[in-house]
Amino acid sequence: MEEEESTDMCQTCLERGRFLYPLRKLTSTLHELGIPIRTDVTSGVCWECKTFIMKIKKFKAQVMQVQDALMAIATRQDLQSLSRLTYYSKCTYDLEIIYTDTLNVNEIKKEQIVENSLDRDTSVEANTQITYDDKSKFLKKIQKQELLESKVKDKYTMIVFTEEEMLKNREEKRNQPNYKKIPYKCESCVLGFLRKETYNQHIKKRHDKNIGKYVCNICQSCYISMKSLKKHIKKHYVVYKCTLCDYETLELWSVVSHCRLKHSKDVHGRIHCQQCSVIVGTPNELSEHMQSNHLLKCNQCNEKFKGKHTLRTHKIRIHGVKRDYICDICKKTFKTKSRLESHIVSHNTILANKMAFCMECNVQYKNIYVYRNHLKNSANHSERVYECEDCKKKFASKVYWRKHWEFYHLHKSSFKCEICNKIFISDWRLKNHRQTQHGLTRSRNHCCNVCGKKFFTQSTLRGHQLTHSEERSYMCEDCGDTFKQRPALYTHSRLVHKTTRVTTTTKV
Repeated sequence: MEEEESTDMCQTCLERGRFLYPLRKLTSTLHELGIPIRTDVTSGVCWECKTFIMKIKKFKAQVMQVQDALMAIATRQDLQSLSRLTYYSKCTYDLEIIYTDTLNVNEIKKEQIVENSLDRDTSVEANTQITYDDKSKFLKKIQKQELLESKVKDKYTMIVFTEEEMLKNREEKRNQPNYKKIPYKCESCVLGFLRKETYNQHIKKRHDKNIGKYVCNICQSCYISMKSLKKHIKKHYVVYKCTLCDYETLELWSVVSHCRLKHSKDVHGRIHCQQCSVIVGTPNELSEHMQSNHLLKCNQCNEKFKGKHTLRTHKIRIHGVKRDYICDICKKTFKTKSRLESHIVSHNTILANKMAFCMECNVQYKNIYVYRNHLKNSANHSERVYECEDCKKKFASKVYWRKHWEFYHLHKSSFKCEICNKIFISDWRLKNHRQTQHGLTRSRNHCCNVCGKKFFTQSTLRGHQLTHSEERSYMCEDCGDTFKQRPALYTHSRLVHKTTRVTTTTKV
């Protein structure tokens, strides 16, 4: 077989780099038109030349059709024109062209031909010319929006945040419990997603570098133009709030639409309820009215909800699954035994203390959650134990064992005081060392409401407040003496009974 000739050049215009249509598919057309082109080569013609060839073929067919029609009839008066153009007569003219200078051919700029983006891989940005009709529609849309804004401008307000307030709002949103529990999070935008597909779609839509070169310095979102970026950055600092209710939004059109649909008849001092004929004076009164009169009630547990969607979700999540564990006191059902135990302690303090007492270690814990953490991390309750070869101390976690080994036996730690070069096992111990030994100041924000004494932490304040109460919750199991604070019981057991095991019970 002979080796076929191959080239990437168009056989009719010599253009390179374009997508070529195979000539073998145009053999019959070229033969019909009488165009002398070799059709045995492996190359072809570009899209532009192929378009011309097909137009010539179509024009030839039209000429043949007209000639056949002319031969069939004697006169041309009954013939219908096949031209797509229309014309009309104009007798007056409102345009006059006056040439004052001679035309210089050398000064005529050559037209730049921009190839179709389908021909090349690189995209070409073309400036689109706005027609008169499009411009008119755009202006009408702007005028309509301004008219709607003017009608409701006294029903909403625009709140502008400073840089510090904006960052504080983002941090508060990041610290919300629901945001922390959500599985997939975009830390740049402070947005949470329940499904990984939705999260990946957000990353591709907002943070893909191929979107554009303009990047927001706050949330790292990418945009194709500076105008779009400025419009986006404004949303970080501006929020629109309805003055007749608690509605808030980042978009101006959204608050205008809300005020037009929800508060068309409302004015300040006269706010109509959307579900009844009651008229209230302030947004707080409207919220109280909705809470007391228009909340939806679950027919199984009598819990109230604001909307149908929330109620439907509650029924699916709470009542739509099998719950085998039932509270004997309030008849509330639970999916797991641990959730039932956590609920039961809210009914009885004595029962709560009993459920937080470890029989094997003979230790009373603060609550059932601390007790569960003890069962999880204590070597006395772990199925697998990690023992230190030097000091024979046992650990339930390999992480704790390695941390103990590196700090106490290898004297290695990443928490080092830069003032005295002393190392510590945790960041909390290093911070406490800096405050007590080197005078690092920290505020005493927790104040006792009885004596006014201030403390660094809430837990220290709670321990101090026990000194003001008559309740002596800590009792020695050896002699029966009671104490108000746990440290006092610990000191008593160590000095009197020569033991460091502390058992606490509630005095009945």
